Amino acid sequence: MATAVLLLLLPWLAHAGPSYCEYGDGYFVDWSVPNGQCTYCQPGTYKQAYNDNRIYATTCDPCPKDMYQPLVKMGRCLPCPPNSRTEKPATPVCYCNAGYYHPDDNRCVPCLPGSKSEGTFKKIERACIPCQAGTYASAAASSTCPPCASGTQSSGGASACAACVPGTYITDGVSCTRCVAGTYAAAGATVCLPCLVSGYCPAGSGAPVDCPRGSTCGPGAGAPTPCPAGSCCETTRLSAVTRRCPGGYHCAAGCAAPVPCVAGTQCPEGASAPTPCAAGYVCAALTAGATTACGAGKYCVEGSTTPVPCPTGTASAATNAVALAACTPCAAGSYGSAVGQTACLLCGTGTYASTAALTACASCQTGKFAALQGQRLCDACDGGTYAAGAGATACAQCDVGTASNARGAAAPCAQCVAGCVCQVCQCFKKNILTMGGQF
Repeated sequence: MATAVLLLLLPWLAHAGPSYCEYGDGYFVDWSVPNGQCTYCQPGTYKQAYNDNRIYATTCDPCPKDMYQPLVKMGRCLPCPPNSRTEKPATPVCYCNAGYYHPDDNRCVPCLPGSKSEGTFKKIERACIPCQAGTYASAAASSTCPPCASGTQSSGGASACAACVPGTYITDGVSCTRCVAGTYAAAGATVCLPCLVSGYCPAGSGAPVDCPRGSTCGPGAGAPTPCPAGSCCETTRLSAVTRRCPGGYHCAAGCAAPVPCVAGTQCPEGASAPTPCAAGYVCAALTAGATTACGAGKYCVEGSTTPVPCPTGTASAATNAVALAACTPCAAGSYGSAVGQTACLLCGTGTYASTAALTACASCQTGKFAALQGQRLCDACDGGTYAAGAGATACAQCDVGTASNARGAAAPCAQCVAGCVCQVCQCFKKNILTMGGQF
């Protein structure tokens, strides 16, 4: 009987040690070591002592879910701070909910807009994560940063996405790309559109620009094309040339309004620049071609606005004379007293012109005469005649009883001496005969 009792007591005797702990809360009797010992509770567990501070338990209790105990030797667990929780029981820490972070161990603070917190149980998040470029978080306490909507973009840490400005487009939500020349895009575009006909689009255009006067703009134009020389683009929004330069005007490249052709020049239809009026013609303002001949008695050099009359002493019958050389000097026996003569005039009777290019004929001197028009020289009066005055058209016969045997006599004939004979008086036989034998 005694042996049996001893055998029953052997297990207890083998663990001879404390059967309870009297240190108060946070301990338990640990029989995992020889003879047992009082061991304190680890973080995440607790054990509350009885009123006499004794604890007979052999394990600590785990903190329930959503309660924690970060310290050792604790007799109770603490509730998790607002906006936090535990993953499982017996947890020494609480983890903030998604959208919150731990500035310290005792509280959870919401993330600001533009940042997020995923709220995992892997680590204590001491700060929120800024949203990456192309994403955003518009509200506080965000757990995710959604991507920007199509046509919008954001930089890092954005609380909102912004539409791309006109003239740019976006496909990745991160950065806006400038439209190339010949395309355009309105705000928030995801693609640049080809520039419309009758407009042009420089790089970065938000809308087509109306094609200006003096140019054309085809499909997808990045810049206006100057109107070609010889044509004119007089209105805006032209996609092609519609009008050639009219006659009487000239149109350089980029023409927005035809330029009138000035006097002395000619501008046929389609002219890009005026050309001098052709020699032999005159050109008034707005002349399309040289069609007005210079006219007889005149000459016209290249670029003439009015004919130049032939000078006095010359004449020209040509109607398209191009130089002064066309004005021919009047020949001897003729004259040109006025400018612009088409023909020289013959010297009248009683006058003469001994050299060319004279403007007037000279009267015959006394003792001479010119019976015909156009004489180069005056004729001397024959013997028995005389010309007492200048400009004689004929010589006067010696009166009866007078005689003269000299040529070119300017004075009246001399009286014959009474009773003389013809040979002595040198009277012309003609005169003797006319005397009727009165001697």
